[in-house]
Amino acid sequence: QKRPILDSGAVENVCQPSYGFGEIQPSAGKALVSVLGDRADNFGRKEIHSVVKDSEGRWVRLSCGYEVTNVSRPTISV
Repeated sequence: QKRPILDSGAVENVCQPSYGFGEIQPSAGKALVSVLGDRADNFGRKEIHSVVKDSEGRWVRLSCGYEVTNVSRPTISV
């Protein structure tokens, strides 16, 4: 499973349906647009819970909501 990338130009966090665990929940029908300007399908929303290491080496919990679409790699909007 690929790690998410950070993208300062992204408007939403997005991931593919197979990313992480949990079920895809219905979304408010947000229209998504790819970086190329094409319309992207929105399959719903998924909440992903992870454990990550912070800058001081401590393990912390991280929860992140993603819009689920047809992307090749999870992306976190920053």
